[in-house]
Amino acid sequence: MIKIVNLDFCQKYKFRLLLNYFNNRYLNKTSSILCITLVLFFACNPTRDRWLNRKWHSMTGHYNIYFNGELKLNDAIATLKAGHANDFNKILDVFPYGDETAAKGVTNVLDEAMKKFSGSVQLHQVGSYTDESWFAIAKTYFFKRDYYASQEALQFMINKYPVEYKNISTAWLAKTYLGLKKVQEAEAVIGLLLSTKNIQKRDIAEIYATAAEVNIKLEKYKSAIENLNKVLAEGKIDKETRIRYNYILGQLNVIAENKEKALIHFNKTVSLLPAYDFAFNATINITKLYDVNDKKAVNRVRRSLKRMGNDDKNIDYLDQIYFELGRLELSQKNIPPAINAFKLSIAKSTKNQTQKAKSYYELAKLYFDIKNYKNAKSYYDSTAMLTNKTDKQYETINSTKTVLNELINNITVYETEDSLQQLSKLSKTDLNKKVTDWILADNKRKELAAKEAKKRKQIELSNQNNPGNFGVAPGLQLPPSNGASQWYFYNASLMSNGAAEFFSNKKWGMRVNEDFWRIAAHEKTNKTESSKDSSEEKNGTAENKETALQANNVDKDETKVAVKYFGDSAKDAWVSNVPFTKDAFENSNLNMMEALHNLGLIYYGKIKNYKEALNYFNILENKFPKSDYEPEAWYYMHKSHEDLKETKNAKIYKDDLLKQYPENPYSLLLQGKSANTAATDQNKDLVALYDKTFEAYKAEQFLLVKQLKQEADKKYPGNNFRPKFEFINALAIGKTENVDAFKLALTNITTEFPKTDVADQSTEILNILNRSQKRSEVVGKDTALAEFRVDMEPDAPHYYIMAIKDEKANFTEYVEAISKYNDAYASLDNLRVNAIMSNEGYQILMVREFSNQKKAEEYYKGIVLNGTVANKLKVKGPYVDFVISNNNYKKILKDKEIEKYDKFYKKIKEKQNP
Repeated sequence: MIKIVNLDFCQKYKFRLLLNYFNNRYLNKTSSILCITLVLFFACNPTRDRWLNRKWHSMTGHYNIYFNGELKLNDAIATLKAGHANDFNKILDVFPYGDETAAKGVTNVLDEAMKKFSGSVQLHQVGSYTDESWFAIAKTYFFKRDYYASQEALQFMINKYPVEYKNISTAWLAKTYLGLKKVQEAEAVIGLLLSTKNIQKRDIAEIYATAAEVNIKLEKYKSAIENLNKVLAEGKIDKETRIRYNYILGQLNVIAENKEKALIHFNKTVSLLPAYDFAFNATINITKLYDVNDKKAVNRVRRSLKRMGNDDKNIDYLDQIYFELGRLELSQKNIPPAINAFKLSIAKSTKNQTQKAKSYYELAKLYFDIKNYKNAKSYYDSTAMLTNKTDKQYETINSTKTVLNELINNITVYETEDSLQQLSKLSKTDLNKKVTDWILADNKRKELAAKEAKKRKQIELSNQNNPGNFGVAPGLQLPPSNGASQWYFYNASLMSNGAAEFFSNKKWGMRVNEDFWRIAAHEKTNKTESSKDSSEEKNGTAENKETALQANNVDKDETKVAVKYFGDSAKDAWVSNVPFTKDAFENSNLNMMEALHNLGLIYYGKIKNYKEALNYFNILENKFPKSDYEPEAWYYMHKSHEDLKETKNAKIYKDDLLKQYPENPYSLLLQGKSANTAATDQNKDLVALYDKTFEAYKAEQFLLVKQLKQEADKKYPGNNFRPKFEFINALAIGKTENVDAFKLALTNITTEFPKTDVADQSTEILNILNRSQKRSEVVGKDTALAEFRVDMEPDAPHYYIMAIKDEKANFTEYVEAISKYNDAYASLDNLRVNAIMSNEGYQILMVREFSNQKKAEEYYKGIVLNGTVANKLKVKGPYVDFVISNNNYKKILKDKEIEKYDKFYKKIKEKQNP
C-alpha cells in the first residue's frame, strides 16, 4: 500500500480517487504513481486556469464542498419558512423569512454553510461553482441579518459577474435595504432594475416579488398587484409560494375594492389545497365578499359561517367565524344578533389577541352608535388594553376611551349625588327601613360567600388527602404514574398539588375569573362599573341605583362613621355620605351642578350627541335656575337646536340669552363681537390702532404701516402690543427696502423680545433668508440649479459619497482601499464603508456617518489631499464625490439628482475656497 505523505487536503483527496481508479484498472504501482503524479501536477493548482484544472475544481468544488453548504443553507431557509408566523390580520409578508429570534435559531447552521462556501471559493477558484459560492455567501449573510456584509458581497457579484448575476444580485440588494428598513433606497434600486429589458426568466420570480414587497411597504398596492401577477404568470415558483402570492393578491384586491379579482385569487388559494390556516382564512375572506343588499347572498354566507362554526376542525378559529357573523348581522342592522356574535367571538378567543381586540372594538363602536355609552366605555377600555400602540387606530381608540371615561365619571357623580339627596329627603322611619333591608341583604350575601369559601376549602382538603381523585372524570382511568418523567396530566399527584397551590391563597390569592387578572395595572374600576352597568341594564330602577350606591359603603371602614343619625354605628355607616346638613346639601348641589355642566359640554363638543346635550343642560336649568352656568347652557342649547335643524327652539334660547345677558361673552359671541374686559376696555384705542395697521399691511399699504407704527410708539410707549407692531413693521420693511434692512429689523426683534412668538417667527424668517442668500450666491445665474432645493443642514449627520458610472469598476477593491484609509487616518470615527447601486446608473461608495458637516468636510479634505480616489482607487474615468446630509442623500437618490447636487456642492466649495 502506498502511503500518502506531505500532501495538502486537495492533493490527498484527489490522490485517493486516482489511486483507486488506476488500481481498479490493474496497472502496476509504478505506472499508477506516475499517472497520479502527472494529474496532481496539472490539476491541483486552485488558481491555474487550464482545462484540466477547471474540470477538476468544478467537480470537487461542487460535490465536495458547495453541495454540502447548499444543503445547510436550504435547511436554514426551510426552518425559517416553517417557523414564520403569518399574521392574517394584515397583508402577508411576500418573503416568509421569520424574525430576528428565528434568525438566531439557525445561526449555527448558517455558520457551517458559510464555512463550506468560503472553502469552495478558496480551494477551487477556477472552478465553475466559484460564482455560485460567492452568491451563496451573500445570501447567507442576508439570512443571518448581517445586511451590510450581504451588501458588500452582492456588490462584488455585480462587479465580478455582471452578465450572469447583476440582475439577481441587485434584487437581493433591494431586499437588504428592506431588512435595514430603508424602503426609499430599496425602491430606487428595484426601480432601476425593472427599467432594464434583459431580465432572464429564471430571475423573474425573485425580482418582481421583491418589487411587490417594496410596493406593499410603500402602500403602492396597484403596482404590487401588477408585479405579483407577473410572478404568477411567468415566474418559476413552487406550490407553497404560489399559494402565498394568490392569497396576498386577494388581500391587495380587497384593498383596491376589486371584489371579483379578490374572489378569483382567494378561490385559487383554496383550490391549491394549502395548509389549513391558509385555507380557512381564504374561505373567511370569500365570505366577506358578498353584496349586503342581496338577501340570498347574505343568507348563503350566514349558513356557511354557521356550518364552519359547527366543524370541529375550526375550534381554534371560532373567534374569527363569530366575528364575521357579527359583521354580517351588523350589515343587516340586526343589532342583538350582532352583539351576541361579537361576544361569542371574544369568549371563544383563546390565543389570537389581535382578533379579540377587533371584536372588542366592534362592540365598542356598536354600543357607541346606539348611545349605550356605559357599555361602550367598558369595551373601549378593553380594546385599548389589547391594541398595540403602534396601530394606526390606537390614538382614535384611546382618545374615545378618555372621553367616555370622563363622561361616565360625571354621570356617576350626578347619579350618586341625586340618589343621596333623595335619601336625605326620606323620613327617618322610611330611611331606617331601607337601611335595615340593605343590612339583611348584605348579611345574606356574606353568608353565601362564607358557604362558598367553606365549600372550596373542603374541596382543597379533599384533593390533598385524596390526590388520585382530583380532576379525574367518572369512569376515566389515568395511566399509572412513572415518576418524574411522566407527562404532567397523567401524574395525578402533580395535578393535585398544582391545583391546590393555584386555588389556595398562598400563591396568587383568590382571583376573579377574568382576563388579565395578573396585570397589576389592570384598572380596578372596570369590575365595579361593568357590574353596575349590567345591574342597571337588568333593572334600571331608582331602588337598584340606591342599593348599588349603598353597597359601595359596606367596603369602607365601619368604625369611621361620618354622622350619628340612628345612634347605631352599623346603620350609620350606610348613610355616612347622605347630605343631612345644609352645608353638606349645598356641597352636593355644587358637585351635581358641575357634573351636569360637564355632561352637557361633553355630549355637545366631544360626542356630538346634541339631544343628550340638551337633556343634561335642561336638567341643569330645571334644578339650578339662574346659576353661573346659565348663559353658557343657553348658548349651547341654542347651538344644539341649531345643529338639530330646530330653528324655532334655537331662536328662543338666542333671544333669551341676548335679552337677559347682553354683555355676557356668550352673547357677544353670538353677535360676532369681541368680549370686553377691563383690560381690553383700557386698551381699546390701542387695539383699534393695531387692527388698522394690520389691515393696512393686508392691503399692501406698507408706507401707512410704518406711519401707524410710529404713531403707536408716540401715543402708547411701552405698550403690550409693541412686539406685534415691530414685527408687522419689519414685514413692511421687507416689502419696501433691501434684504439687509429686513434682516436688521428681524434681528432687533429677536434681541429685544426674546422668547416670544414674534421672535420665533423672526428667527425662522432669518434662517430662510440666510439659506436663500447662500443658495443665490452659489447658484448665481445658473438656471439649471435655480430650482434645486436642498438645505445644507450643518448640524445633521453627514456621509461622504463617491459615485462613478462604470459597470466594470471593482467596487469591492474600492471598499477595501477606503477601509484601509479609514483604519489609518480615521480609526476613532467608527466609520462604515458600503457600495450600492443608484437609480441613475451610478455605483456609489458611501462612507458614514459623520456627526456633522464640519467633520465630513475634514474627512473629504483628507481624501483629496491624500489622492485616495485617483492614486489608491485608481479611478480613471469621470466621477463625482461630495459630502451630504443623510436627509439630502435620500432626497437626491429618490429624485435622481446626484449630478445636480455634485454641481451645487462644487459651487459651494468654489465660494468657500476662491
